[in-house]
Amino acid sequence: MAKRSRKAATRAPDPLPERAVSAGSLDDVLGQDEAVGFLRQTLEAGRVPHAWMFQGPAGVGKRTLALAFAGALMTPASEPDRNEAQSLLSSGAHPDLTLISKELASYSEDADLRKRKQRTIPIDVLKEFFDPAVARTSSLPGGLVSKACVIDEAHLLAREGQNHLLKTLEEPPPSTVIILVADRPHDLLPTIHSRCQRLRLGPLDDGAMRRWLETRGQWPEDERRTVLRLADGSPGRAELMLTTGVASWPSVLEPLAEQAAGGRDDGALAEACSSFASDWADAWVKANPAASKDSANRTAHGMALGVIASWARARLRDGRDGPDTLDAIAACTSLLGRDVQPKFAYEVLSERLAAGFGVGAGR
Repeated sequence: MAKRSRKAATRAPDPLPERAVSAGSLDDVLGQDEAVGFLRQTLEAGRVPHAWMFQGPAGVGKRTLALAFAGALMTPASEPDRNEAQSLLSSGAHPDLTLISKELASYSEDADLRKRKQRTIPIDVLKEFFDPAVARTSSLPGGLVSKACVIDEAHLLAREGQNHLLKTLEEPPPSTVIILVADRPHDLLPTIHSRCQRLRLGPLDDGAMRRWLETRGQWPEDERRTVLRLADGSPGRAELMLTTGVASWPSVLEPLAEQAAGGRDDGALAEACSSFASDWADAWVKANPAASKDSANRTAHGMALGVIASWARARLRDGRDGPDTLDAIAACTSLLGRDVQPKFAYEVLSERLAAGFGVGAGR
């Protein structure tokens, strides 16, 4: 049963334009009214700090907001320059807007850098892509600033990369804004924090998530409910679920988790989780050539465990079991983080679920 459902559960996402960096409008950012309002006040005041840190949980719109804000800062007040800038920003063709991410390693001229696993943003990526972007002269008329650089997942910068970035933050180029996007701001040096205007974003509430879903087209109602339950207020996570078939995973994984908890698992849970993740990662890398298989695998396993975690939390809320189930998920997560074979990690999950529910323990 799991194998038949598994083939239908993975859809390849639409391929992304190579290195295109498009910036939308602040008007299009949903569910972050307080943050957007603060940025609008900044634009109206005309006094813009040269460095920012947008921080908050993954997938809540930090990068989207950073790019929209950068675009607003770079847009001239007068026509026709304003119209040209807005057209270039929306199409991903503005030469003075740069997005730095771990995936840029795939475009490096250094063959060794291209082969690395994308678990960090190496200092070599900053030297090759960030330094020239902030140092060059702007190509077009600007607004409050002429150039903008957004560093996505800045928390992945290694210590040497952070120290390298710090030099630019201490002596910023004129008319340039740098925006760090961080899921784990505590991983960044205190000296970086001290040089940035920080803006916190939180998860979207259910109303905002529903409004966001309405902008994403028509989806079956059961998938919409699943996404609202599993996304935890993260449009980014919801987007992945909807566009790559993850929304259908719970219909397979949750019954298998129930079987495992009852001691009736014959290996089906481990097989389904590892196969779902592997198939998803293969499809993702095929559609996004710059992505690393290692990064895609980690994302996929995170989503599979997210389904199990949501199931476990529901049982906790209903008083049907204790926290042992979450401990089992944590153990599986730890094993996957140590690069053990995924199927083995999920087999450990299955065994600990059974033990947690007292199967064979006399409860």
